[in-house]
Amino acid sequence: MIEQTLWVLFSGITLGCIYAFVALGFVIVYSMTKMFNLCAGEFVMLGAILAGIFYGFGFPLFLSIALALIICCAIGAITWIVFLHHPYSSGASPLTLLLVIAALAIVSMGSAYMLWGTAPRSLPEFTHLKLVVAGVTIPPQFLWVWGVSALAVGCLFFLLDRTLVGKAFRACSENPVAARLMGINPNFMAFLSFVLAALLGGIAGVISAPVTTASYAMGLGMTIKGCLAAMLGGIDRAQGAIIGGLILGLAESFAGGFISTEFMEAIALGLLIAILLFRHEGIFGIREEKFCRK
Repeated sequence: MIEQTLWVLFSGITLGCIYAFVALGFVIVYSMTKMFNLCAGEFVMLGAILAGIFYGFGFPLFLSIALALIICCAIGAITWIVFLHHPYSSGASPLTLLLVIAALAIVSMGSAYMLWGTAPRSLPEFTHLKLVVAGVTIPPQFLWVWGVSALAVGCLFFLLDRTLVGKAFRACSENPVAARLMGINPNFMAFLSFVLAALLGGIAGVISAPVTTASYAMGLGMTIKGCLAAMLGGIDRAQGAIIGGLILGLAESFAGGFISTEFMEAIALGLLIAILLFRHEGIFGIREEKFCRK
């Protein structure tokens, strides 16, 4: 029982780290643009498939990963410039932006199907170093997921808290009018937030590819889980996205390990509903004072 519990715990942490990456993509874009980034999961799919394709062509593993991440960032930049810059900068309603990005997500999944078909792609484990804890062997890729997640989160918080770009980003998210008066371009910061979300999604894709094979349809599921994790932790807080992703991953893992894999999705959704019933802004979200409806 102890070994099973530890295995479920380690699996849940790994799954939660992947969800946290996608949730961070939601939070970063929403904080800047008030737009739900429904393309977040598509970049997970793109990063995983591209890395698998490059590796299949004979490229070294880490070069394949680097190329996949660069292309994810480039596609994120092109997507914003071509499809999202004009409606956002012209003051389009949140519903319009939501419809545009939802259409982009659907087009992305269809394009992946036409380009690469239904054949799954995968990567080998980055290393073969294993760790044994209380008789449970932790797969080496789990360690990579944990380490890359910790490094990425540390770099992200350093960027947001210790650099001029991060300060400009926070200024635009809090008061874009005042930021513009101080010489900061909110449109450019929105562009950077979308590219950063694409990079985070690509990282999630390449580190998860050795654990689960990648397919053209995986983006939709990742988008849903990332959105749930972001809402669970607080859509306007980066630390909330991390905690929300871990809670969601652990809930799914324990449900599948001790109840049934058929109830994993239902239990995760039930957990979200239960928390939002008592705290609708999420665990770390900012509570807004509103008049009660009677």
